[in-house]
Amino acid sequence: MFHWFATMTEAEQIHVLELQRDLLRRLAGQQTNPSPMIALATLAEALSKRAATLDILTNKYFEGDETQNLKILTKIRIDAFTKGRPEGKKERQYRIQLHGLVQELRDSNLSWRNCATYLKKHHRYTISHQRLMQLFKKYSKEE
Repeated sequence: MFHWFATMTEAEQIHVLELQRDLLRRLAGQQTNPSPMIALATLAEALSKRAATLDILTNKYFEGDETQNLKILTKIRIDAFTKGRPEGKKERQYRIQLHGLVQELRDSNLSWRNCATYLKKHHRYTISHQRLMQLFKKYSKEE
């Protein structure tokens, strides 16, 4: 795979390195300074994801117009990043325990920052005010 990476065009290499960067950022919560072995492992995973998307292009669904193929490939890539992500521990805790409380806090005219501070102080739940707003809107739409 690394030989294949070396023969890629610069634009393809940049795309693979962006995938690697995203994978390393996901691991950043677990380790502050990843080792070279982890960097190589994430590069290998990014290369395998790139190979999978290229294999999809050879599928029978990709016959025809090139712009249509690119639109389909872009949608597949976006879906892989957005739908493939499982719900995290903190998000599950928010959904189960804290959504109703945040709704009450917002009904009493507290700002998002004050709500986040309240959760940190009284429930030991650390979250940014922006992420709190995202989760609130996400789970308010589902109700």
